[in-house]
Amino acid sequence: MTLTADPASADAAAAGAPRETVYRPPHPLDLRRTVGMLRRGGTDPTMVIDGPVIWRTMRTALGPATLALRMTGAEVRATAWGRGAELALDRVPDLCGARDDDEGFDASRHPLIADSARRNPGLRLTRGGEVFDALACAIIEQKVTGMQAFGAWRWLVSRYGERAPGPTPRPLFAAPSPQQWFRIPSWAWHRAVRRVRRRRSGDVAGGALHAGRSFVPPSAATASPVPSMRRRTASIATGCSRACPAWASGHRPRPASAPSATRMR
Repeated sequence: MTLTADPASADAAAAGAPRETVYRPPHPLDLRRTVGMLRRGGTDPTMVIDGPVIWRTMRTALGPATLALRMTGAEVRATAWGRGAELALDRVPDLCGARDDDEGFDASRHPLIADSARRNPGLRLTRGGEVFDALACAIIEQKVTGMQAFGAWRWLVSRYGERAPGPTPRPLFAAPSPQQWFRIPSWAWHRAVRRVRRRRSGDVAGGALHAGRSFVPPSAATASPVPSMRRRTASIATGCSRACPAWASGHRPRPASAPSATRMR
């Protein structure tokens, strides 16, 4: 793995100019399919694929940032804008699947898996890093259609998120922080989509209260990190944000011996 930053970009970032870096993955990489799975529909306000360039917004400890990724040969060229540009560039290897450890993965055990692995050698498990964003979206997606969920995500983020920096092909927004999610009024949830009920907004608010905790990959032997969160929801959130293999197994039924989730009142 090689990550090469432009030595002159630190001063440029302070002046509002973009920062740039080049990442050379040590493995085959299909950038569009690896990072593109993080997009929540074609109108996602946090991400857009414009030709060969993937534009993605993120919220960092220093503020919002916009990241543009382009595959050039065997290199990924990354450009970032905003106060959190440097931190956004630090996430490039994770976004490109650098932490996807395939040790012990034996595709030959099933012909369908073997064929899929053969046809998709550059597909990696991405690690977005935004645990709470993934959690909020997974909660919104419950008991509604995909189109309703994507519409609700777009409506809420574009109104309560922060306008992302950079020359994006269309207006993009950084998703709200946990504190901002917590302050979204109940009527806004109902307006986003009628079937996003009060329970959904309460689950997101409950997650916001626990946002300071470390999220760990769920398993059959451990309870969800947020009392009101079902195991499948936690598994999806950790899978999207932390390249967790448990994501793939998060759709299986919960074992009878596993602790039941308790709704947060």
